[in-house]
Amino acid sequence: LMKSDVHKDNNRMEYLRGKLQSQNGGIYVEIHDNQYSHMLSSFASADCLVVFPKEQTLMAKDSKVQIKLLPWSAL
Repeated sequence: LMKSDVHKDNNRMEYLRGKLQSQNGGIYVEIHDNQYSHMLSSFASADCLVVFPKEQTLMAKDSKVQIKLLPWSAL
């Protein structure tokens, strides 16, 4: 589930760096602020990538999303 709303202004698929958190009996993903390709610190602290489909412009808070776990993820 998304921890907060995320918007985009383009028509392409994106993979957003995120951090999984357990909250209120569910698993939430928080999207890192720095998504630019040169921001490696947000990649190093991420444990998943969130798939943001090209036809979508909003991933709303509490909505289900598809994630790809990164190899160093604890899950």
